[in-house]
Amino acid sequence: MSVFSQSFSPCGRFLAAGNNYGEIGVFSSESGRHRAESETSSDLHRSGLLLLCLPDCHLLSAGNGEISAWSWSELIKKNHRDGLISDQNHRDGLISDQNHRDGLISDQNQDQNHRDGLISDQNQDQNHRDELISDQNHRDGLISDQNHRDGLISDQNHRDGLISDQNHRDGLISDQNHRDGLISDQNQDQNHRDGLISDQNQDQNHRDGLISDQNQDQNQDQNHRDGLISDQNQDQNHRDGLISDQNHRD
Repeated sequence: MSVFSQSFSPCGRFLAAGNNYGEIGVFSSESGRHRAESETSSDLHRSGLLLLCLPDCHLLSAGNGEISAWSWSELIKKNHRDGLISDQNHRDGLISDQNHRDGLISDQNQDQNHRDGLISDQNQDQNHRDELISDQNHRDGLISDQNHRDGLISDQNHRDGLISDQNHRDGLISDQNHRDGLISDQNQDQNHRDGLISDQNQDQNHRDGLISDQNQDQNQDQNHRDGLISDQNQDQNHRDGLISDQNHRD
């Protein structure tokens, strides 16, 4: 509701006010209480009250193409009894307004408490989100630490693998050196065997030479014996010739 126009009475004791519903109310300027109200103004000024004035004897009102007038004294007299009731109603209205304001304050307090509850819930939600973010960051930190440890373990395993590969290569080199040593030993054994065979061949040649010398000696001895036999035979033949000659002379 909006008040569009207001005016004081000539005596200055009353204030008339009109609103956008076409209603006119008269209030005591001393107490501020509602004194009278026009009964037909809302019907006359359906589009709202635009102008209100209080000359000496009448109350004039104007709306959108509508003008009305009331006798000021009749309006006051007519509404005097109603004004008393109105005062009671006004007091009741004030109490009701007070109760209404208390209700509004209570509603405001409830709304405030509700807003405070919402703010508290929002703060709790924010704290919960912050805790979730903190937990997530903590988990991310743990995952990062785990990944770091896994990376360190991976690096250690990689280094162990390199050391193992190095040891494997050293083992292969050691095996190769061992095989080379075995080959060298085999070559030495072969050379030793070859030396023994050469010595055996020399011994065989020496034995063959001794056999040849023995054969030569045996041949020479045989020839010498044969020569002796031949000489004996010649001597026997000579003796036989001498005997034959002796026999011939005899």
